[in-house]
Amino acid sequence: MNSVIEEFGLTPGETYGKPFLRDILPPGAVDRYPSALDFATSPEVLATVARYAGWLVPLSTATLPPGVRLMESSTKYDPQPDGPWRSSQLWHIDYHATPTIYVIVAIREITDDDGPFYFIGATASKRAADALRYGSEPNAYRLADATLEPLVGKDEIMHFCGPAGSVLFVDSSRCFHYGSRRPANPRYHMQYAYTSPVRNDFREVFARPKRYPVRPDDPRLRRLALDPEAELDESAVGVSRAAV
Repeated sequence: MNSVIEEFGLTPGETYGKPFLRDILPPGAVDRYPSALDFATSPEVLATVARYAGWLVPLSTATLPPGVRLMESSTKYDPQPDGPWRSSQLWHIDYHATPTIYVIVAIREITDDDGPFYFIGATASKRAADALRYGSEPNAYRLADATLEPLVGKDEIMHFCGPAGSVLFVDSSRCFHYGSRRPANPRYHMQYAYTSPVRNDFREVFARPKRYPVRPDDPRLRRLALDPEAELDESAVGVSRAAV
């Protein structure tokens, strides 16, 4: 991924209207860099996600959120790097399928000054969401610090920093989170997303899903994690249970 950063990093563009955060993986990147899927489909990662979610085999998302992204957070093209904070720089819980599990991998070191990903655990997030009636009309989807943080303890607010290779597992559909507030240095991390093979937001019904490259000689577990139409036979069940 460092070669992708060298080629596509810090160039003009934005993702979902966010000048401070964008996905710099180019079209066809998983064909050009198939190793980007190796970690995401490894037994260790899939077993961790499966154990939490209760799925036999987690499925990498093929609509929203994208299943594989290389995220760059930078102030270079942000017209208001000092705020006011907006969009995903504000506290929120994702409204995609439940659960939606992110596996975030630091590609380069992330420090406290680099606009890290902040999050609140599921228990504290539920307590705050209940108090705010979060998700009910006419309450806001994005929340300012002054609205949310008085409802949780300071020790319940965490952030993801560490050397390259550090990994965070987080359920973005249960945990309040935000990120990308004025990074002193560009922040780079891979962001893998997993949902149930049967989504409860019905997005796969009306959105054209992305197809990941799957070869016949790929390990069965990899094919099951990437291809929603992969055949789940008894040997596949055995492989997945062994991983878990």
